[in-house]
Order: sequence, then C-alpha cells, then structure tokens
Amino acid sequence: MDNPPAALTRLRQSTALMEVGVLGAALLLVQAAPRHLSFGVYATGAVGGAVLAVHALAVLLVYRSNRVVNFCQVQLASLSAFVFVDVAQGQRLIDVTRSACGCIAAQPGRLAVTVNFFAAAVIGVLVAMVASYLVGQLVTRRFAHAPRIVCSLVTVFAAQVFLGLQPTIERLLLPKPTGTQTMDQLKSVLQTRSTYPPGDFVWRIDPFATFRMGQVLLLLFAGFAVAALSYWLRRTRAGAELRAASERPGRAETLGVDVAAVATRVWLWAGLFAGVVGVVSGFGRDVRTLSAPQIASLELALVLTAVVTGRFRRLGVVALAAAVFGVLQQTVAQGFQSTAPLAAALPLLVGLLLVPQREHPSRAEQEAEAAAALADEVRPVPPELRRLPQVRAWAKAGAVIGAVVVLGLPWALSASTTASAAAFVVLSLVGLSLLVLTGWAGQLSLGQMGVAAVGAWVVAVTGLPAPIAVVVGGLAGAAVSMLMGLPAVRLRNVHVAVISLAFALSAQAVFADRRYLGAHVPRLIARPAVLGMDFNDPRAFYYGAVAVVALACIGVVGLRRSRTGRVLIATRGNPSAVAAFGISAMRAKLTAFAIAGFLCGVAGALLLYQQRGISSATFSTDASLGVFLYSVVGGLGGVAGPLLGFAFEAALTLFSTNPLIVFAGTGLGGVLLLAAAPGGIAQLLYDARDAALRRIAIRLRIDVPALLGRRQADRAPLREPRALAVARVAYDVPRQWAIDARTRQVLP
Repeated sequence: MDNPPAALTRLRQSTALMEVGVLGAALLLVQAAPRHLSFGVYATGAVGGAVLAVHALAVLLVYRSNRVVNFCQVQLASLSAFVFVDVAQGQRLIDVTRSACGCIAAQPGRLAVTVNFFAAAVIGVLVAMVASYLVGQLVTRRFAHAPRIVCSLVTVFAAQVFLGLQPTIERLLLPKPTGTQTMDQLKSVLQTRSTYPPGDFVWRIDPFATFRMGQVLLLLFAGFAVAALSYWLRRTRAGAELRAASERPGRAETLGVDVAAVATRVWLWAGLFAGVVGVVSGFGRDVRTLSAPQIASLELALVLTAVVTGRFRRLGVVALAAAVFGVLQQTVAQGFQSTAPLAAALPLLVGLLLVPQREHPSRAEQEAEAAAALADEVRPVPPELRRLPQVRAWAKAGAVIGAVVVLGLPWALSASTTASAAAFVVLSLVGLSLLVLTGWAGQLSLGQMGVAAVGAWVVAVTGLPAPIAVVVGGLAGAAVSMLMGLPAVRLRNVHVAVISLAFALSAQAVFADRRYLGAHVPRLIARPAVLGMDFNDPRAFYYGAVAVVALACIGVVGLRRSRTGRVLIATRGNPSAVAAFGISAMRAKLTAFAIAGFLCGVAGALLLYQQRGISSATFSTDASLGVFLYSVVGGLGGVAGPLLGFAFEAALTLFSTNPLIVFAGTGLGGVLLLAAAPGGIAQLLYDARDAALRRIAIRLRIDVPALLGRRQADRAPLREPRALAVARVAYDVPRQWAIDARTRQVLP
C-alpha cells in the first residue's frame, strides 16, 4: 500500500496530465476552424502567449506573497503603454529641452528622436512600477489585517483609477492644438511620428505573420522571466523568504523575515513585468489607435485561468497554460475571424481544468476563508430601545423621507433621465443577488450580468406575456447560475471568481452578439402593459421596477430570517461544523447560486424591456464588474447596502458628465471607503445610527449591552454596572463634574 506522500505525488502527476490533456485537446479542436491555419498564425499566437505568461507570473508572485489576486495587472500594462506612446509621439521632452537650451531645431534630428524614444520607454516602465508599488503599499500597509478578499477588491478599484487617469495623462503629455486645429487633427499629425524602436527589422514568416523587434523582445523576455523566477524561488534566500511568507507569515516573522518588505518587493516585480510588456507592446502603435481596454477583458480572464490551472503554485504549468491560451486566442481569431468562439467556450474550458483539482486546505486557510466576509451583518435596533417614542419617530421620519425621494424622483427628472434611473433601480436587483451569493454564502462572483443576459435572452426568444416571461427568465437565470457554480463550489473563492468572469465573457459573446444566439432576439422589444399601466411611459416603468425591487427586498429579508439563510451564514463561517450537523455545504452553496441567479434573471428581463433589446454594453464583463463594485461600495451586510450602492452610482452617473469623476468616485472613492468602513456606505449610516442610539441609552439610563458593551471593550477593565453608572453621572451633573480621573476611563 502506498504511503501518503507517494499517493499524493501520484495524484498530482495524474492531475497535471489531465490538465495538459485538456489544453492539448483545445488546440486540436481549433483545427476544425473554417479558415486555414498556417505556421505563422501559431508563431504570432506564441507572442500573445508570452504576454499572457508574463502577466500570469506577476499575478502568481503577488498571490504567493500575500494571498491577494492582482486584478489590475493587465491595466498596469495598458497604463505604461499609454504613457510610452504619448511621450514618444507627443515629444514633450524635446519641447522642454528646446525651450530650456535652444539646442534642438524645430525639426528634431535622429539623435533627439532616439533619446526621446528610450526616455519614453523608461518613463512607461517607471510609471507602472510606481503605480504597482502604491497599490502594494495599500494592500500590505493599510489593509494588512483585512480579509484577503478585501485586498483583492482594492486592486479592482485601483484598475478603475488607472482607467480613469488615462484621458488626463493624454491631455498632459500631448501638445495642445494650435489655432483652429482640433484634437483629432493633432493626433493625425502625431501619427506620422514613428514609435518603432531604432534598428527595427521586419521578418515575414508567411503571408499571415510578420515578426518585428517588439515580438522578438516579448518572446525573449517571457523566457527570461520564467527561468529567472524559477531560479529565484528555488535557489535564492529571497525566494525562500517569499515561500515562507506565503505559507506561514506568522512563523516567518518569528524567524526574522520582514513579510511586508517581501510583499513590497514582489509588487515592484509585478510593476516591472507590466511596464516592460506594456512598453514593448506599444511599439508601432500611435495615439489614434491606442485605446483603453476593458478592465474585465478576455486577456485578464485568460491570465487568471492560467494561474488557476497552476493552482497558484506551479510556475511551469502556469507558463505553459498561458502560452497555450495565447496560441488559442490567435488561432481562433484567424480561423473564425473573431475571438467570440473562444470567449463562448471559455467557461467549459475553465470547468474542465477545475474538475481534476482537489483542494486540501490547512486549518489556517479554512479559518481565513471563513473570516473573508466583505461586511459584517447589520445589527437591528436593540429591543430595549425599539419601542421608545423618539426611536420610533426617527424610523418613521426615515421611512417617509426615503419614500418621498424614491417616489418623487421621476417628477423632478426629465423623461430620459427617469428612464436611466429606472435602469439603476433594476440593477439593484443584481446587487441583492450579490448580497445572497457573496455577502451571505461567501462566494465571490464577478459574472452576474452574464446570468442576467441569459434571462433577457430567454424572455426575448420565448415572447411570453410579461409577468410569466419575467418568472421564466428568473428560472433560466437560476438554472444557469447553478451550472456556473457547480465546478467551483468545491474550491476556493478565487476559482468561483474566475469561472464567473469567464461566464460573463461567454454570455456577452453568445447571447448579445447578433452573429450567434443574439440573432434570434427581435430588433425591437415592445414594452408591455400590466394591470392597466403602460410601461412605455418612463415613469410607469420606473414605478414598476421599484415595485419589483420592493418585493425582492421583502423576499430577501424573509430568506435571511429562514432556516436557509441561517444555513448560508453558517456555511460561510464554518463549513466543517455545518457538515457535522448533516447539512451539505455544497447543497447550501448551490441554493445560494440558484436564488442569486433567479434575481439576476428577473433583472435581465426588466433590462430587456427597459432598453427594448439586448445590448452588448449592458451585459458586458465591465458591467458585471461595475455591479459588483457598487454593491461593495454600498455594503454587503444587509439589504440596504446594494440599494445605497446603486443610488450612489445613479448620483455619479446622472448628475456628472465628467468621466474622471465617475472613475474617481468608483476607484479612489472605493479604496477610501474600504479603508474607512469595510462595510460600505451602509456601515457608515448604521454606525451613525448606533452612536445616536447609544447617546439615548446613556441619557435615559437604559442598560443596552449590544451598544455599550462594544464601547467598553477597549477601555480599562471596569465592571459594566460601574461603567454605566459613571456614564450616567457624566450626563446628569454639570460638566465640571464630568472631568474626573475615574470618568475619563469610560467616556471618550
């Protein structure tokens, strides 16, 4: 009989063979493409695979250092490419030098252009390294003791910031238009300035592939990165420190390893990788064709899939998977004239790669997963204060103000703005689905708008009456959501995030593209009339959406109070204890996926009617990511959180025309909010409510341990009755009596 280490080694080898077999089968299936695939197509795909491999290695390093998934890695490369092209073609450095010393003519010579090119390359790499360093400082310093899922969200917010900064960087680095010249005319002039490196060459492999210096440099850099990192992790002291900090950070600190310094060093490496890839990828590009990619793009999904294939540990498997994905992306694009088939098949590919994986986390990892809640649950008003006239008056006033704002908003807005506000009301349904799936069940999903797209497609194709169609769309969303979660519920949260992101890409490509299943959707969807209300009127549709969201809120509150809600919370906190009571953790998670999918399907049906069709932008991967971010900004501790998050998004979008403000409010504002209140806007409001209730309890001399017990937790070790007595005296006697040595131990 094999001993455990030998059996485990044999299992890992068989798993690796299965993963390699899945990747090889994917390459063989591409041969069925309708167009001929030459050797040059595979060679060009190898270059794309080199880019994916470098990004995947950077994500792997960051995860190995502090268990954080770096979602902004691809956006860092885009930022460095943006800076490089703008500096190289804008030639601001040449203009500054000319104005400072007058040693450069109006038409700069070859030496000046060459120096400007290399300076632009260095600046692009440095910008990526500095940006990565700042993100790393946020993660390792400010969020050092936060759950790792929160730190991963910081990188998503950082990607939003980088995306919003790109137009501002362009305005700063490009020269101003002169006279009557427009910005587009200026870019046409700048386009004539080459961004190819000095000594560039052209190597034509076949009619479908041409190699230049940039492609060769990317291949060489990827090979060097794999070899150097392999040697660094296995043979150097710094690599040993990284492994120790990753596996047991507490033990590593006792041995003298500076875990924060190790993490900072890794973030600099990630920035260097992103900067080099971004700058080299920018060779030959210009300011007119350079555009900001989506944050949740196919490239990011392939990078995360490669890292998941290597289980965040195996460097060689990660590099091999990334190379195969790069070849797949190029061959599919050439064979089918689109990357949509790859995006459509990506969930199946990810699922097949996850099936052979088996996780055996340690006790510490299980506790970390259990503690990875995005927000604590909202505490209700204590029963000791609930019936007080002042508290009841506050509750009534809050309800009246909220009702007046929600119901009176359409009368203060135009018809088009009211229609847009109705869309945000519908999106709050998706936020409620994330409350159930992520806030309560602890499953990190980034593809909820993909589930909504399925619900919208089913409603559009079936053509059933509106109330029945909405229910059918919800059931379709529930079924698809369960299928999406089935391969990943046995694994970690990051696996759920990857497969949900892949599903969002697939749904956008399949159900919203008119070349595929989107062709079965009518060009124009008529809005229905229900109970005498014509939803062609924007106000009527707005009130109908509010009614559906109100019913969903009542259902979600009832779910939380039921046995199912308690099981979801318990499964997130301690799945082993739940299993000890005979409750299946997998069944509980799949129930959460089904309920969340139903809410998403209903939201997709309403969005279909609101927009009179299926729009690719509405159900895009960035839309899925935006829904998740605004739900986190609002708070995933209670029903009010997602509603507040989308009210915040509506205020940013409807009343601001500056895209920088929108991205800053989402990105920088999200980071600041997570730093101040991990529970989002809802936590700030509930903390203010608890502070007011605490003052009432002290003034009226009511013993409320739920409020005053936490206040005394960090104070001097006094008995609670004595502490309450001192606090009451402080509020009843003149102020000079409150300034007492004994009182200072209790009062803030």
